[in-house]
Amino acid sequence: QNEMQMLLYTHPFNDRRHAAGLLPVNSFWVSGAGALPTAPATAANMQVLDDLRKPALQEDWGQWAAAWQALDASLFKDLCDQAWRGESVALTLCGERAAQHWQSYQPSAWQRFTSIFGLQTNKIQHNQL
Repeated sequence: QNEMQMLLYTHPFNDRRHAAGLLPVNSFWVSGAGALPTAPATAANMQVLDDLRKPALQEDWGQWAAAWQALDASLFKDLCDQAWRGESVALTLCGERAAQHWQSYQPSAWQRFTSIFGLQTNKIQHNQL
Protein backbone atom coordinates (compact mmCIF):
# COMPACT_ATOMS: atom_id res chain seq x y z
CA GLN A 1 0.00 0.00 0.00
CA ASN A 2 2.89 2.37 0.72
CA GLU A 3 4.27 1.87 -2.79
CA MET A 4 0.84 2.60 -4.26
CA GLN A 5 0.60 5.81 -2.23
CA MET A 6 3.96 6.93 -3.62
CA LEU A 7 2.81 6.18 -7.19
CA LEU A 8 -0.43 8.10 -6.66
CA TYR A 9 1.46 11.07 -5.19
CA THR A 10 3.40 11.61 -8.42
CA HIS A 11 0.76 10.45 -10.91
CA PRO A 12 -0.38 12.99 -13.57
CA PHE A 13 -3.97 12.07 -12.69
CA ASN A 14 -3.56 13.88 -9.38
CA ASP A 15 -2.02 16.90 -11.11
CA ARG A 16 -5.21 17.21 -13.17
CA ARG A 17 -7.34 16.80 -10.04
CA HIS A 18 -5.35 19.52 -8.27
CA ALA A 19 -5.73 21.87 -11.27
CA ALA A 20 -9.50 21.23 -11.18
CA GLY A 21 -9.63 22.12 -7.47
CA LEU A 22 -10.26 18.50 -6.41
CA LEU A 23 -8.58 16.59 -3.63
CA PRO A 24 -5.87 14.12 -4.67
CA VAL A 25 -6.39 10.37 -4.65
CA ASN A 26 -3.79 9.26 -2.14
CA SER A 27 -4.83 5.81 -0.99
CA PHE A 28 -6.86 2.73 -1.84
CA TRP A 29 -8.68 -0.06 -0.04
CA VAL A 30 -8.62 -3.75 -0.92
CA SER A 31 -11.60 -5.77 0.28
CA GLY A 32 -12.39 -9.44 -0.17
CA ALA A 33 -9.44 -10.09 -2.44
CA GLY A 34 -7.87 -13.47 -2.96
CA ALA A 35 -8.99 -17.01 -2.39
CA LEU A 36 -8.71 -19.24 0.63
CA PRO A 37 -5.96 -21.85 0.24
CA THR A 38 -8.45 -24.58 1.16
CA ALA A 39 -12.20 -24.55 1.50
CA PRO A 40 -13.44 -24.44 5.10
CA ALA A 41 -14.88 -27.67 6.46
CA THR A 42 -18.65 -27.93 6.25
CA ALA A 43 -21.17 -30.21 7.90
CA ALA A 44 -22.22 -33.21 5.83
CA ASN A 45 -25.86 -32.12 5.72
CA MET A 46 -25.19 -28.42 5.11
CA GLN A 47 -26.85 -26.76 2.14
CA VAL A 48 -25.45 -23.58 0.63
CA LEU A 49 -27.99 -21.67 -1.43
CA ASP A 50 -27.35 -18.51 -3.39
CA ASP A 51 -30.90 -17.96 -4.66
CA LEU A 52 -30.91 -14.40 -3.25
CA ARG A 53 -27.43 -13.46 -4.42
CA LYS A 54 -27.91 -12.92 -8.14
CA PRO A 55 -31.07 -10.77 -7.88
CA ALA A 56 -29.43 -8.69 -5.13
CA LEU A 57 -26.25 -8.11 -7.15
CA GLN A 58 -28.35 -7.13 -10.16
CA GLU A 59 -30.56 -4.95 -7.93
CA ASP A 60 -33.60 -6.80 -9.31
CA TRP A 61 -35.75 -6.42 -6.21
CA GLY A 62 -38.80 -8.06 -7.77
CA GLN A 63 -36.81 -11.25 -8.39
CA TRP A 64 -35.21 -10.90 -4.96
CA ALA A 65 -38.66 -10.79 -3.31
CA ALA A 66 -39.78 -13.75 -5.45
CA ALA A 67 -36.68 -15.70 -4.32
CA TRP A 68 -37.58 -15.01 -0.67
CA GLN A 69 -41.14 -16.20 -1.29
CA ALA A 70 -39.86 -19.38 -2.94
CA LEU A 71 -37.55 -20.04 0.03
CA ASP A 72 -40.43 -19.38 2.46
CA ALA A 73 -42.61 -21.91 0.63
CA SER A 74 -39.94 -24.60 0.41
CA LEU A 75 -36.79 -24.65 2.54
CA PHE A 76 -37.97 -22.44 5.41
CA LYS A 77 -41.28 -24.32 5.63
CA ASP A 78 -39.38 -27.62 5.82
CA LEU A 79 -37.06 -26.22 8.52
CA CYS A 80 -40.04 -25.01 10.56
CA ASP A 81 -41.78 -28.39 10.22
CA GLN A 82 -38.59 -30.16 11.36
CA ALA A 83 -38.21 -27.81 14.33
CA TRP A 84 -41.84 -28.36 15.41
CA ARG A 85 -41.22 -32.13 15.31
CA GLY A 86 -38.35 -31.58 17.72
CA GLU A 87 -35.58 -32.18 15.21
CA SER A 88 -32.42 -30.10 15.42
CA VAL A 89 -32.22 -27.44 12.71
CA ALA A 90 -29.95 -24.47 12.06
CA LEU A 91 -30.09 -21.58 9.64
CA THR A 92 -27.37 -19.06 8.85
CA LEU A 93 -28.04 -16.08 6.59
CA CYS A 94 -24.93 -14.22 5.57
CA GLY A 95 -23.77 -11.39 3.39
CA GLU A 96 -20.48 -9.74 2.60
CA ARG A 97 -19.95 -8.24 6.04
CA ALA A 98 -22.17 -10.02 8.56
CA ALA A 99 -24.10 -13.18 9.32
CA GLN A 100 -27.06 -14.15 11.47
CA HIS A 101 -27.37 -17.69 12.87
CA TRP A 102 -30.41 -19.41 14.35
CA GLN A 103 -30.41 -22.88 15.88
CA SER A 104 -33.19 -24.91 17.44
CA TYR A 105 -32.69 -26.56 20.79
CA GLN A 106 -34.57 -28.96 22.98
CA PRO A 107 -36.39 -27.21 25.83
CA SER A 108 -35.40 -28.17 29.37
CA ALA A 109 -37.71 -30.16 31.62
CA TRP A 110 -38.73 -26.91 33.36
CA GLN A 111 -39.55 -25.25 30.05
CA ARG A 112 -41.68 -28.24 29.01
CA PHE A 113 -43.45 -28.17 32.40
CA THR A 114 -44.24 -24.44 32.21
CA SER A 115 -45.49 -24.79 28.64
CA ILE A 116 -48.23 -27.12 29.94
CA PHE A 117 -49.65 -24.13 31.80
CA GLY A 118 -49.70 -21.87 28.75
CA LEU A 119 -46.34 -20.21 29.22
CA GLN A 120 -44.85 -20.85 25.80
CA THR A 121 -41.10 -21.00 25.48
CA ASN A 122 -39.09 -19.98 22.48
CA LYS A 123 -37.43 -23.01 20.87
CA ILE A 124 -35.14 -20.98 18.61
CA GLN A 125 -31.83 -19.51 19.70
CA HIS A 126 -30.46 -16.51 17.74
CA ASN A 127 -26.81 -15.53 17.51
CA GLN A 128 -25.43 -12.52 15.70
CA LEU A 129 -22.07 -13.44 14.20
